[in-house]
Amino acid sequence: MNSLVVYAIPDKYGVPELKLLAQQKLEALLLTDNLVNSLADVFDMVFKSTPNYHTALRNAAANWCARKSRAVAKDNNFASVLKHHEDLGLTVLQDTLLRPHEESRQASEARTRELDERKMRS
Repeated sequence: MNSLVVYAIPDKYGVPELKLLAQQKLEALLLTDNLVNSLADVFDMVFKSTPNYHTALRNAAANWCARKSRAVAKDNNFASVLKHHEDLGLTVLQDTLLRPHEESRQASEARTRELDERKMRS
C-alpha cells in the first residue's frame, strides 16, 4: 500500500524516478501467487489515486485480476471495486477473454518459426 502512496507523490513534486520505483515494487508484488484478500483495497486505491493516463500501474492491476479471474469473481470486495471502477472491470473482462486466444496465437507463431528454422537448416 505504501508503494501506491509513493506512486502518487512524484507527479506533485516532479520526481519520476520515484514513480518508477513504486510501480516496479507493485508489479513485483503482483507476480506472487499468495496475496491477501486486501488486494481489492489496493486496486481500489490504484484507480482512485492515479489518473487514467497512468496505464502501466493500472494495467498491472488489471492483468493480475485477469490472471486470477476465478478468485476475483468469487470475492465480494473485488466485485465492489470492479463495479466502482468500470475501466478496471472492462480491462479485466477484455484480458480474461482475449488472453487465451493471444497466448494460443503466440504459441502457434512460435511453432511456425521453429518449423521454418528447421527447414532452412535442412
